[in-house]
Amino acid sequence: MLHKVPIHRRPARSSGRHAISLAAVLTMVAALGAGCDGSSGGVPKSAKSGGELVIGKSGEVDNLDPSVAIDGVAVDVIHMVYEGLVTLDGNKPVPALATSWKETSPTTYVFDIRKGVKFSNGREMTVDDVVASFKRLADPKTASFWAGQVGIKQVQAVGADQVKFTLSKPRSSFLAALAATNASVLPMRELAEKAYNPKKDIHGTLAE
Repeated sequence: MLHKVPIHRRPARSSGRHAISLAAVLTMVAALGAGCDGSSGGVPKSAKSGGELVIGKSGEVDNLDPSVAIDGVAVDVIHMVYEGLVTLDGNKPVPALATSWKETSPTTYVFDIRKGVKFSNGREMTVDDVVASFKRLADPKTASFWAGQVGIKQVQAVGADQVKFTLSKPRSSFLAALAATNASVLPMRELAEKAYNPKKDIHGTLAE
């Protein structure tokens, strides 16, 4: 099966899962380029962010919604486009869409949200997108199997650039759960306006 995935330049912060995904993309692009013109040596210096990469997958992708995707083929595609607040460097949680966080109690975490991040449609990501993404994840109507892994009781904005999570109980795996593809941040304004269908559209994040 062939799937078209938008290519975006990842910022240097992505040292974990996204760095691996980007490396895979660049390897495929280099291989395609070498096969077309007979040259070698990797990606041309003139290569720019943007465009499309057509990927052959072993099965059909029928749902691109990060919150509910369970099919391995779909998760592979989603993984290359969306980001969460944290990612993993080995087994260690490191910043992604958040710059830092504090555990203010056994059930409370406050995250500083990265500035200058835009969705692939050009709109800047806000704390409202983060809050709404996790409220949607936790909503029983969404039917996300990952909601139980995150264990959110409440999520709210704290000022213009912080988000506070209150958990239903202490959970040592909370940060690792946030690093999963299923805990990605979505463009929630567009979803509310019905200008974005997460099952079919992919609007990931990128930093300038």
